[in-house]
Amino acid sequence: MLGENYLPTVDWVAEGIRKGRSPRDGYIRGWGIEFKGLRDRVRQDPLYREAAALAEGRSVMAEDNRINIYLLLRFFLERIPFGHIVEFGSYRCGNAMFMAHVLQRIGSEAKVFAFDTFAGMPDADATVDAHSRGDFANVDLAEIRKVIADNRLSNLEIVPGLFQDTAV
Repeated sequence: MLGENYLPTVDWVAEGIRKGRSPRDGYIRGWGIEFKGLRDRVRQDPLYREAAALAEGRSVMAEDNRINIYLLLRFFLERIPFGHIVEFGSYRCGNAMFMAHVLQRIGSEAKVFAFDTFAGMPDADATVDAHSRGDFANVDLAEIRKVIADNRLSNLEIVPGLFQDTAV
């Protein structure tokens, strides 16, 4: 539904990669989502709708951020020659399920690794952390695993524990 010409072009934005990122591509996606109807076009895309349904009620991510992730997976992932997706702070796995579903449907062999305590925030430092101990504790890991299995998301790996212990 989105097709090849899903993003408008802006000639004055410099093309090229800077520090591993493409400022032009990021600007065009953000500009298109906010001002050029890209948000509505993505919302109508059947694959986006299927994947977004998996994230419903399981995430605190803003929809525009999820739309941006969708565009990256759908149209830019092929630019990355290797690798998997790692999500730190997966909460109830809504975004991880969203990404895993999109990856499966577009035929990618990439996996999604969802890192979280799945028991709420650990001890936090109020001077740097936006959340407090126990925030995001309303997680049922058995229910998450059941939803993943029911939706055949074999490319999604759950990694429970503290990041410093599990992301080694």
